[in-house]
Amino acid sequence: MEIANSIAMFLLLSAGIGAAQNASGGGAHEVHVGVILDLGSLVGKIAITSISLALEDFYAAHHNYSTKLVLHFRDSMSDDVRAASQALDLLENYKVEAIIGPQKSSQAVFISDLGNKSHVPIISFTATSPTLSPSSLPYFVRATLNDSAQVSCISSTIKEYGWRMAVPIYEDSEYGRGIIPYLVDVLHEVNVQVPYRSMIPLSATSEQITQELYKLMTMQTRVYIVHMSSALASTLFMKAKEIGMMEKGYVWIITAGITNLIDSLHPSVVESMNGALGIHFYVPKSTELNNFTARWNMRYQIDNPTDAPLKLSIFGLWSYDTIWALAQATEKVGLANATFRKPISKQKSTDLEALETSSNGPQLLKEILHTKFIGESIDIPRGFEIPATGKKLRVGVRSSGYQQFIKVEKDQITGATKATGLSVDVFEEAAKMLPYAMPYEYVLFGSTKDTSSGSYDDFVYQVHLKVYDIVIGDITIRYNRTFYADFTVPYTESGIAMVVPVRDSVNKNTWIFLKPLTPSMWFGSVVFFIYTGLTDCLYRPLDQLQPTVNDIQELLKSGENVGYHRGSYVKGILEELGFDRSKIKAYDTPDEFHNALSGGSSNGGIAALLHEVPYIKLFLANHCKGYTMVGPIYKAAGFGYALAKGNPLLGDISKAMLNVTGGDTMIQIEKKWMGYQNDCQNVGPVTGSSSLTFANFRGLFILTGAASTSSLLIALIIYAYKKQNRSTNMQNNNEQVETNRTEEENNEPQEGNQGAVTEECIQSRGDGEEDGQMHEQSDRNPHTSPAACYRSSAVHRGEPSTILQS
Repeated sequence: MEIANSIAMFLLLSAGIGAAQNASGGGAHEVHVGVILDLGSLVGKIAITSISLALEDFYAAHHNYSTKLVLHFRDSMSDDVRAASQALDLLENYKVEAIIGPQKSSQAVFISDLGNKSHVPIISFTATSPTLSPSSLPYFVRATLNDSAQVSCISSTIKEYGWRMAVPIYEDSEYGRGIIPYLVDVLHEVNVQVPYRSMIPLSATSEQITQELYKLMTMQTRVYIVHMSSALASTLFMKAKEIGMMEKGYVWIITAGITNLIDSLHPSVVESMNGALGIHFYVPKSTELNNFTARWNMRYQIDNPTDAPLKLSIFGLWSYDTIWALAQATEKVGLANATFRKPISKQKSTDLEALETSSNGPQLLKEILHTKFIGESIDIPRGFEIPATGKKLRVGVRSSGYQQFIKVEKDQITGATKATGLSVDVFEEAAKMLPYAMPYEYVLFGSTKDTSSGSYDDFVYQVHLKVYDIVIGDITIRYNRTFYADFTVPYTESGIAMVVPVRDSVNKNTWIFLKPLTPSMWFGSVVFFIYTGLTDCLYRPLDQLQPTVNDIQELLKSGENVGYHRGSYVKGILEELGFDRSKIKAYDTPDEFHNALSGGSSNGGIAALLHEVPYIKLFLANHCKGYTMVGPIYKAAGFGYALAKGNPLLGDISKAMLNVTGGDTMIQIEKKWMGYQNDCQNVGPVTGSSSLTFANFRGLFILTGAASTSSLLIALIIYAYKKQNRSTNMQNNNEQVETNRTEEENNEPQEGNQGAVTEECIQSRGDGEEDGQMHEQSDRNPHTSPAACYRSSAVHRGEPSTILQS
C-alpha cells in the first residue's frame, strides 16, 4: 500500500511540476536539473511541495528570463546505492546541469564524487555532516549549516549549568558520526568529560535500544546529547520514557536535526520528549513568511491528500531558497549553448570513466556560490539594517594637502561630491567586501580647495554631531579623538619622524676605511692576513652621506628651526618637547618643505621637518636625493576612519579593511597613488653612494706610501754603506801589495835556488798577463809553484812555512 501511495504521489507531483514548467514560458531555453530525495520521508514530502512553489514563484516574477529549470525527480527510497544509481542515470541520460540533493550525508559522499568527475554541482540542503568538505568535494554545495555549528551552543549550555560529564548518543551513520569529534573537542575545552559514547545502529530494534538505555542507567552520567534522525529518535525517546529516563534528574539535549522536524512528529513522540533541551534554527517572523506558510499548507494537502497535515519546517524554506539560487545562477551563466564533453572511449553507461563533463559546470558552480537573494533564511541576523528608505550612508570627506591620499572635487553639472585617492580606494574596496549592500554618498567638509578649513579634530567631531555617519581620509587615530568617535583599524604605518638633509662627509673621514673592522680584527689581519684584510677593506661599502641631525635632542640643543604641516597636531608635540615657538615654522605643501629644508635654518629655512610617517614616505618618493628619514620619534596609531560611538558598522568595516590591507589589493592601491615602490627605492634612511672615491682611502694610501718610501730609503742607505766598505778594502789591499814589493826589492839575494825562486815569484805577481806562463812553468819546476812562492815570501819575512805534499 505504501509503495502504491508513493507511485501515485510521484505521478501527481510530476504532472504538477510539468504544468508549472510549461506555464513559465515556452521560449526560454530549458536547463535540466535532477532532484534526488527520499520522497516517502517527512523531509522529502516537505521539500517537494516547497520546490514546486519555488518554481512557480520564481518564473512568475522573472517571466522574461531566457533560461528555465526543468526538474527530473528521483526517489532514493533512503537507499545509498539506489541514490547513486539515480544520479548516474540523470548525468548520462538527461545531461543534467545540476543535482539537488541527496537527502542523506552518506549518499552525498558518493554522488558529490560523481559531480567532481562530471563538473556538475551537487546542491544539498539536508546533508549536514561536517565530513563533507568543499576542499575534497569542490562541486558539493551545502545550502545549509553543517552540524559543527551547533556544538558551541551545546557546550555553552552545559557549562552554564555546571554539568561536568556528558554522554553523546548518536546513530551509526555518516550523519551521526560526523559531529562527534567536534562535540568532544568543545566539551573538553570547558572541562566536561565524555566517559562513554553510545552509538546505535540504524537497524536497531526496540529491544536493542532499550538494552542500551539500561546500560546508560548504570553509569553516573545523567546528561545525554542525542544526534540522530527523527525516525530513530522517536523510538529512542518512547523507550526512554517507558523505563523512567525522562523523569527528574536526567538531562536530554537534542540537536537541530530532530528539533527542526519536531512539529511534524506524532503527538505521542513529542509528548515523550517533554523536558528535553533542543537546538533550533531561528527564522524571523514576517508577513511574507506567513503568506508563504498558508500557501504551502494548501499545496501540501493537494500533493498529499491522504496524509495528515504537516507544518512547514526549516527544510521547506531551504529547499525553496535552493531553487531560487539555482535559477538565478543559470540565468547569469546563460546555459543556452550548454554542452557535455565526451571522453575518449566509452564502454558502457554505468562505467564511471565514461562520464561526460559539463562545459559550463565551473561557471555555474561559481555563480551558485556567489548568489545573493532576498529571503535567504540561513543568513545570521546582524541585529541592525541600513535604512531602506532611499537614505544613503553619509561619508564625510575633506581636502588634504597630499592629494595622493584624498582629493575632493565637485561635479560641475550634478553638484555631487567626488573623492579620489588612497584613503578613498581603501574605503571603497572595504565596502565591496561587506556581506551586505551599503549605499553611500560623499559629503564635503569645508571647501574643495581650502585644505585649512577646519581642523581634523573638528572634522572627526562631526560624526558625534550626527552630521556624517562616517568620515574618511588621512585621519590620524589619536587618544583625544576617541572620546567622541570610534575608529576603524589603521590602514597605514604609524608614528612621527623627521625629514632632514644629508651631508657629504668625505673630507672629515680620512680614516673611514678603519671602520669596517674592529681593532682586534685589524691586528689579526695584519699579523696573519694583511693583504686579505686590506683587500676586504677596499670592497666594503662606505657611507658618504650622513644625516645632518640624528635625534630630536640635537635639534633642541642647537636651537635651529623646525617645520611641520600647517594644521597638524605635530605643533603641539613640538611645544611639549620644549621647542621655542619662534623656532617652529608651518608649511602647507611638499614644495614648501623642500625649499625650507634646502635653505637651512641659517637662511631662514628649517633644519628638520617633523611629520607623520605616511606623509614622509610620500615626500621622499618625490625627493629621493638629499634627504633622509630619522625616527620614528613619536608613536601614533596611523590613519583610520571615524564613526559615531556605538555604530554597529564599525566591526564589519574594520574586518573588511583587514582583508584589503592584508592582501594584494593594498599593494596595487599603493602603487597607484604612491608609486615609490618602483620610482624611488630611497624612501628610508639614506645609505650613501655605492661608488668609492680616492678621498675615501686617502689615509690608506698615505700609510702604504710611507711604508714603501721608508723601505726604499733604507735600501739605498744599506747599498751606499756596502759600496763604501768595498772601496776602502780595495785601497788597503793595493797599499799592502806595494809595501811587500818594496821590501822584496830592498832585500839582498840569498842562495841561488832561493833567489831564483824569489825572483820568479815577484815576476809572477808583477804582470797578470803572465799568469798562464807561470802556471805552465810550475808544472816543470816545483820551485816556481804557488806553494813555493808563498813559502819563499814567508821565509823572507821570517815567518814559519809549511810545504804541502800531494
